[in-house]
Amino acid sequence: MKNDLTSQNKGAIDRPPKGAVPQGLPHPFSAAYKLRILREADACRESKDVGSLLRREGLSAARLSQWRKQRSEGVLVGGQQAATEIATLTAELEAARREKLRLENRISRAEAIIEVQKRITDALGMGSQSGEDC
Repeated sequence: MKNDLTSQNKGAIDRPPKGAVPQGLPHPFSAAYKLRILREADACRESKDVGSLLRREGLSAARLSQWRKQRSEGVLVGGQQAATEIATLTAELEAARREKLRLENRISRAEAIIEVQKRITDALGMGSQSGEDC
């Protein structure tokens, strides 16, 4: 059976071939490659699927954890597309915060109106006499 390197590294175009970087030195993985691997790992349903991905790519679980940490810290960004995505998400988050504040203010006003209605009902003696409170 022929040893076909292209089938072993299918989809890993931006990954250096094995042996290209001497052991002990960090591998020059691109941000796009790291993000692609993280997306694939996040899509895995079971840990055995993650293990298969790591074996296929020749990566360790520690490296995957390191990349996840980099991604969460914002160090690992995938170029202009990621910057645009971050800006979009930031804008959406700010809009959601404004909407939340607007709704909280509306709820406060509604609660104040209900409290006034209760006081008026009690003052006029229109409260429920038979214990049928809502």
